[in-house]
Parts: sequence; C-alpha cells; structure tokens
Amino acid sequence: MQSESTNRFTIDAKGEELFLLYLKNIFFTIITLGVYYFWAKVNTQKFLHRHLSFQGYRFDYHGTGKENFIGFLKAIGIILVGALTLGGIFFLASKLGVWAIAIVGISFYAGILCAIPYIIIGSRRYFLSRTSFNNIRFRFTGNIKDLIRIFIPNALLTAVTLGIYSAWFTNKLEKFFIEHSHLGNADFQYDGQGKELFFIYLKGIFFTIITAGIYSFWFQANVHNYFYNHTRFQNIRFRSDLQGGKIFTNTLISMGIILFTLGIGIPWAYLRFLKLITDSLSLESSPNLSSIQSVRDPYSNALADGLQEAGEAISSVFSG
Repeated sequence: MQSESTNRFTIDAKGEELFLLYLKNIFFTIITLGVYYFWAKVNTQKFLHRHLSFQGYRFDYHGTGKENFIGFLKAIGIILVGALTLGGIFFLASKLGVWAIAIVGISFYAGILCAIPYIIIGSRRYFLSRTSFNNIRFRFTGNIKDLIRIFIPNALLTAVTLGIYSAWFTNKLEKFFIEHSHLGNADFQYDGQGKELFFIYLKGIFFTIITAGIYSFWFQANVHNYFYNHTRFQNIRFRSDLQGGKIFTNTLISMGIILFTLGIGIPWAYLRFLKLITDSLSLESSPNLSSIQSVRDPYSNALADGLQEAGEAISSVFSG
C-alpha cells in the first residue's frame, strides 16, 4: 500500500535563491528602462516550476522573454492601430449626429467584451503550452465560442439574481477550464456542482461578515479544496486538505516577515504561502505516467498575453 506522501506535490525552492533572482530581475529591469521585465517574468516562472515536483518528476516552464516581448510589441501595435481607427470612426460619427455616436459607442464596448474571451483563452493556451511535467507539455483545447456561450448567459443570470447565481457561473467556468486542459494525451475531469458551491459561498459570506473578515481564510480554503477535490486526472481524484487556520497563521507570520525586513523578506513570505498550498495537494493514487504521450500545440503564441500586458500598461499610465 502506498503512503500518502508518495502522491503529494512538493516544492523545494529556497527563499535566498528567489531573493537573489528578484535582485537580478529588479536590477536589469531598471537599467533597461523596463524592457527586461519580460525576461524577469519568465525567469521567475522557470525558477518556481523547476522546484515543483511530483513523485520525483519535475515541472518546467519553456516560455522565453523574447517571445513575450515580441507579443507585447505586436499588442501595442494592434492597440494603437485600433485606437487611431476608432478615433477616425468617432470623428465621422460626430458629423452624423448623436445616434451615430451611440451606435459606435455600443459597438466599441461590444468589441471589448469579445476581446476578453480571446485574451483569456489565448493566455491560458500559451501558458499551458509552455508548461511541462516530466518533459510532457500541457495544452489547452478550449475555444472562444464555447467560452462566450458560457459567459454571456451566465453573467446575465448572475446580474439579474443579484449575485446569487455566481456559484453556478463559477462552477461552469471551472469545469470548462479544467476539462479543456490536458497533459499530453491525458485528460482532467471535473464533477463539481453549482448547488454545493452555493452553500459554501453562503456559509463563507455569512461568517466572513459576522467575524469582521476573519473567516475569509477558512472561506478561501473551503473553495480551494472544493475545486481540487472535484478534479480528477486519469480518473484519479485530487485531494486538497488546506486548512483555513494555517492560512490565517501563515498570513500573520508572512506579514510580520515583510514588515520586520522592510520588504526584503517578500521572497520568503511568498514561498511560505506557496509551500502551504503545495503541501496540501495530493492524488488519491499513482497515475500511469508512462502511458502519457506528448501532444504539441503548434498554434499557441504570446499575443494574448501581450494584449493583457499592453492593456495593463496603458491603463496604469492613464490612471497614474
């Protein structure tokens, strides 16, 4: 009989190593006027993935700073062309009257809503295609049309029910993203129910309010555990035993570390939380790793990530 520890995920990263990486990333990002940010982001991803393991096999991240930077430049170009085109359309619409401006405005916001699923799908597809376990790449097969079919009606139901339907909405999104994620030719399954999640939300919100926010740590743990405990890989169920009390204690300790060290201890605090999450996660039994075959996704690219980064950069400039 296998011990439970055999099927647990582990992380062996050290705070001092991550701290030195942070210093390097900050230094080169400053002297390159922010250009190195894309390489810094990838360096951090590689470090964290390579220190995460399951049954002695390592995860890895294969993205590059170059492809992230090029994706960002392409996104900036698309946004600038779009902004200039939109400006011209608004100018012409202003000559036709208020009704024309209204139509253009509605079309603009509709376009933004359609771009969001593209960014979500594209970013997830890119990230998974660059992530591997035991030298087998992950991949994502969800498409924009299916996400829109879930998003629009369920978002409307959530709005008209004043948020009550959000548990069902969240559950459907979780099912979509999990069941369209794969490790090579191996699949993930999800069997969570909106009704069950609703009662977790109801209890969590109620006790979070009456405890002045303290119960939010237990609420977070319950939701996290629910999602993982209803997820399977090769029909083997994940098990998560994350405890709200441990999140609460870890948060207090991490805040103390960060405040006492004037921010220098952020890498140690971050790894404490990551280790807490990782140590709580396991599979009920050993998967058949030898049966997993590699399946590449040749169409993934960093453009969607670039659009997200460009959008955040532009919004920060205007908000600042």
